[in-house]
Amino acid sequence: MGQGSPEPVRLVIWDLDETFWKGTLSEGGITFCPEHRDIVIALAERGIISTICSKNDLEAVRDLLNEHEVWD
Repeated sequence: MGQGSPEPVRLVIWDLDETFWKGTLSEGGITFCPEHRDIVIALAERGIISTICSKNDLEAVRDLLNEHEVWD
């Protein structure tokens, strides 16, 4: 990289199990962290995209994140 100010953040990639929420989805029993949802929303308001990288089942993840209004 050249001199000057660093490139602005454009994308945040979240892991899910033991990162975005507490626990492991495939083992049942996770604790959703609303503060992480709030971070995703705040980032989106600044034009920063959030995505996930996870080995979890897509449908289960989508259902859970939709339930907490963070999928979109």
